[in-house]
Amino acid sequence: MSPYEGTGGAQGEDVPHIETLFRLLSSATVRIHAAPEGYAEGVSGATPWGSGFFVAPGWVLTCAHVALRGGRDEGGKREVGLSFEETGDGGATVTHTVRGLVEWAQPEHSPPGDIWPGPDLALVRVLNPPPHPCVWLSERTARFTLQDVYFFGWGQLAGSASPVGPVDGRCTVTGQYGTDGWLKLGNQDEIPHGVSGGPVVDLSRGEVIGVVKASRSAGRDGGLATSIVQLRRIAPPAGTVAAETEDTYQHVMHAHDRYHAQRHRDDETTRDTWTDIQGPLRATAQRALTAGRRAELLGLLAELPPPLSTARLDEIIAQLTGRRYDGILPAPRGWRDGLGMLYDPRPGLRELDAVLRYAVYAATADRPYPAPGAANAGCGTGSAPPPPAPNSTAGPAAGCARSGPSGCPPAAPGSTTLARPRPRRRRHRRAARPRRRRPAPVRPAGDHPTGLGTQPLRLAGVRHRAHRRTHPHRR
Repeated sequence: MSPYEGTGGAQGEDVPHIETLFRLLSSATVRIHAAPEGYAEGVSGATPWGSGFFVAPGWVLTCAHVALRGGRDEGGKREVGLSFEETGDGGATVTHTVRGLVEWAQPEHSPPGDIWPGPDLALVRVLNPPPHPCVWLSERTARFTLQDVYFFGWGQLAGSASPVGPVDGRCTVTGQYGTDGWLKLGNQDEIPHGVSGGPVVDLSRGEVIGVVKASRSAGRDGGLATSIVQLRRIAPPAGTVAAETEDTYQHVMHAHDRYHAQRHRDDETTRDTWTDIQGPLRATAQRALTAGRRAELLGLLAELPPPLSTARLDEIIAQLTGRRYDGILPAPRGWRDGLGMLYDPRPGLRELDAVLRYAVYAATADRPYPAPGAANAGCGTGSAPPPPAPNSTAGPAAGCARSGPSGCPPAAPGSTTLARPRPRRRRHRRAARPRRRRPAPVRPAGDHPTGLGTQPLRLAGVRHRAHRRTHPHRR
């Protein structure tokens, strides 16, 4: 858990500690090459096709021109090899070589010419992966950042005893290149061959915002990167969705958020986490939620089924921000994407209010399939009215006509239905006859008004803790 949680993360640093960032990136970055041989233990003279990095347990993100460079088809999918290092607690390093299948790539085939068109991204599903760390992907919908960025990958090392080794550097994003979500990387540092497919980190926020694509031209420094937002181009499944695994984008993003929430909650870990480096950053300290609280909230949202559609999610965001999304980048598709749209709300609406209302809407919204453990959901499917305006007293469940054990209780006229933590009743114990505290009754998932078990109450708990942090005088 982040050591900055108790101070709210307000340490005022501009960039994360580079050594810590290097360890996080190097442990999550892989070399992509032919399958099945890969690298033997130690140094190998083979040249990798490029780099990639773990974005969720068992999933690697890279460039399409890297993943589709070679390899053989396995069941209609391209098979590749991946190698990465694991450093134990004692400092010993072990090289893992595994197989992977390219589950999605765009473009799907090698085009004519030297430059692959956008988005030039691919997702590789790793077969039987050993335990490994993952990077933190930004949930923001932004064209680019004007801050310094840090890139990492495995490149060819001229004049080194090892032909391939880790390469990192720091440069600026100078602007946008075309309409495919490409970012222009400044010429402050060299990007050698092999780094393509590696992560690009926004140093001001401590999160991955892009994938290194290539150098702009031979003999000149600088290069191109593809925005993480382009992952939203993964085509949604056709027809009715019955499970998370049927939607590749939602499946990978949910696994990413659950991983980082678990890492943040792990009190026994002695290794650095992404919330550790995000906590003291100045940009994080200015947010309504600390880095740790944001990881918790994203983890809770990842337990919910995704929105019914992109249009429905846009309606919810528009109710909170007062504007619909009209950017040139792909529109938000998941709950994490919508949360990233609330960090700069419209005038008159506090960021914390927008985030908390959004969490309640997500917990009570219509969904394409029941949430886990909500087989008897009462309000989990079907149609429901759009969320009320921020200054409205009606909650998202207002207008639900169903009532009873598995339905939504009718809202009282003029009352609010936002979930709030239930105050605890004080128990007075007699000194002579101490009572043994009885466990709280367990409510079945289907009996909860939202049909989601305890999920809305957990989201409400995040709201309550954030409210106490911002209003310390109210206990």
